[in-house]
Amino acid sequence: MILRRFAANAAQRLLPMLRTAGTNALMRIVEQRAPAASEVVRAVAGALGLPVDRATDDEVTNRVVEEYARDPEGVVAAMQVVEADDTARWQAEADKAEEYAALLATEYESKSVLVRLWRPIFSLMAAVTIPSMIVMLFVLVWRGTDAALVQSFVTATLVAIPALAGPVGAYIWGRTREKVAGVER
Repeated sequence: MILRRFAANAAQRLLPMLRTAGTNALMRIVEQRAPAASEVVRAVAGALGLPVDRATDDEVTNRVVEEYARDPEGVVAAMQVVEADDTARWQAEADKAEEYAALLATEYESKSVLVRLWRPIFSLMAAVTIPSMIVMLFVLVWRGTDAALVQSFVTATLVAIPALAGPVGAYIWGRTREKVAGVER
C-alpha cells in the first residue's frame, strides 16, 4: 500500500514536469503504470547527477523537484535524455505486464474448469507437498532412520514431482487445443 501511495504521489508530482519537458513517452508510462514513477524519477535524478543511493523514493523525488525549481532547463534536458535511453525498456515491461494480465483474465473467464483452476490447484499442491517432503526428510535424518527408508522417501519425492507437473501438462494440452480451435475458425 505504501508503494502504491508513493507511486501515485510521485506520478502526480512528475507529470507536470514531464508535460513541460515534452516527454510524451515517459508521461504515458507513468500514467499507465504508476510504479514506474519511482524508476523514472531515479533515472532522472541519476541523469542530473543527484545522489540516489540509499535515498528513499520520496527523497529522490524531492531532490528532482528542488532541482527543477532551481534549473528547469537542466531537468527538462535530463528528462529528454532519460526518455531517449530508457523508454523502450519501460514500455516493454509495461506491455508484458498488460499481456500477462490479459492472459490471466482470459483464463479466469474460460469455460473450461481446468483452464480456470490449474494455477490454484498447482499452487495448493506445491504449497502442501514440497514443505511436507522437506520436513519429512529432516525428521527421517534427525531420527537416524535406516538408509533404505530415506532412499524410499527420496524415490517417493521423485514420483511426486511429476505429479505436481500434471496440472501443467493438462493446462498445456488444453491451451494447445484452444489455439488449434482458434486457427481453424
